[in-house]
Amino acid sequence: MKTVKLYLFVAIIGCCFISCNKDNGNGPKDNSLAEKIIGTWQFHELIEDGEVIDLGPCVSQSTYEFTENGILNITFVRPDEFNEEECDVGTTSGEWEYVNGNKFKLITDDGTGIQEIIFSENYTVITFVTDQSDGSTQILSLTKIE
Repeated sequence: MKTVKLYLFVAIIGCCFISCNKDNGNGPKDNSLAEKIIGTWQFHELIEDGEVIDLGPCVSQSTYEFTENGILNITFVRPDEFNEEECDVGTTSGEWEYVNGNKFKLITDDGTGIQEIIFSENYTVITFVTDQSDGSTQILSLTKIE
């Protein structure tokens, strides 16, 4: 069952992280965070309701790429439907924009929303915390690879 949930999570991840937020965009802007997010970030760890979910060799290759010109490229890697030894790769793109604090606006085909992105102290790991409609909480950490 956890495997099915993980595949579903990967398939709709762009939508999962695009959530509504009451933040109106007011407040100080620290553009240094906008500069620090630029690069490619690889999936590192997924926690659902306090339990670490094994990403496996395929899903752990998935990436978010934030470019200097505001483009967001997302690469989803998941086990092949017919042969779990092989990986399928899918991509989608959108846009990103720094709002304020730790908040970024993410725009994809699945929707637009404000997402809080938590940076590690040395800015090599970013974390998304998302409350799901079923009441669960998902925490996805990505490590900077470029």
